[in-house]
Amino acid sequence: MRPSSPQETRSPSQSPDDGSPGSSLDESVKVFLDELPWDVRPYNTDGTYVRSDLPQLSRFEPGLTFIAQRSQWLSFRENANIIRAALARRIGHPQDVQQELTSRLSRTELDRSGAQVVFSHRAFPLNAGAVPIVWQQAILDPVMQSAYGVSEAALTEERDVKGALFRRCALVQVSTKVESRRHAMMFPDIADRFVDVAFFSPRIAPGSRDALQRHFDKGPVRLLFVGRQAWRKGLDLVLEAFDSLPDSLKSMTTLTVISNFHRSPIRLPHHPQISVVRDANPSQVLEEMKRSHIFLNPARFESYGLVFHEAMSQGLACIAPDWEVQRELFDEGRAGMLVAPEPKAIQRAIEALIGDQNLRFKLGEAAWERFGTHYHPAIVARRYAEIFRRAAAAR
Repeated sequence: MRPSSPQETRSPSQSPDDGSPGSSLDESVKVFLDELPWDVRPYNTDGTYVRSDLPQLSRFEPGLTFIAQRSQWLSFRENANIIRAALARRIGHPQDVQQELTSRLSRTELDRSGAQVVFSHRAFPLNAGAVPIVWQQAILDPVMQSAYGVSEAALTEERDVKGALFRRCALVQVSTKVESRRHAMMFPDIADRFVDVAFFSPRIAPGSRDALQRHFDKGPVRLLFVGRQAWRKGLDLVLEAFDSLPDSLKSMTTLTVISNFHRSPIRLPHHPQISVVRDANPSQVLEEMKRSHIFLNPARFESYGLVFHEAMSQGLACIAPDWEVQRELFDEGRAGMLVAPEPKAIQRAIEALIGDQNLRFKLGEAAWERFGTHYHPAIVARRYAEIFRRAAAAR
């Protein structure tokens, strides 16, 4: 099957939709996106991020042009590999980390595109040739991985395999400054290749400051949990913490759970103050956030958490896991409560926030301001433009 022609997402000439100014840099850069036109995994947010979100960078940075990979044959082959790896895991077959972390591009499309940079948020593309690669990849928080049950041998293998691939990149994108520093210490010979750029959230518009006054409204304190993989995100821990609240506090609250329970057979208690929404689109989630006061997502394992951007943008008082990345997202606890993923810690955080309107407002306001100064799409887009131009210059 002959690959189809690459599809370009051209930058608009006007300013970004929110009125923020575009980049003042003049250099234009063509970026080839290592993506698949379709994916057998229905809940693969990584694929959605590259297919749908990243091309919208050009709304804020008119100098960027994105070329989407469209080869159906390559997509078929890569999805076959995904299925093979999933079956191997099911039967307990040892995984080939090197094979799972590498992939191939459609060289016909890449050569035809005239791209100066390849961007990949999945496996490392082995056949990019002389075109510089920006690889969004990281060795996640070792403390979190160990707590989740990842063995020391597996961590060592990951470091060895990824380290060899990092050395073939023009730049390696990680999501936080703390990750950038940790990777630079792990790989001092390529320390300057690690760059921190937060995840891009083009669909999120921050709520108004006036909306933060809801933290002082009379009525129930609205708790909200959002997470597709409910067990990994800690829903069972939240439910246990909620059930352990004193009746005097529990009577003052409601808990809304938004989840389709993907790979998460969690038993839900029958409680008049707990409601469950199994299917909600992003707009519905955002509307629920606008009505809520406290956001709960004390995940056992979390590489980043774009849902935190959503909650911060609407000024919720957030309860988040005390892992490396989330500590930076919430400014070491100044913009949210960081807890160990265990019921007692979550319960104490909920009790503190239910009983103190001023604390809820303070954390909600700090989260709202931090989103505006660090994670607003215009700010993140500017940072992406910087690294793409830097990578293109490395050619």
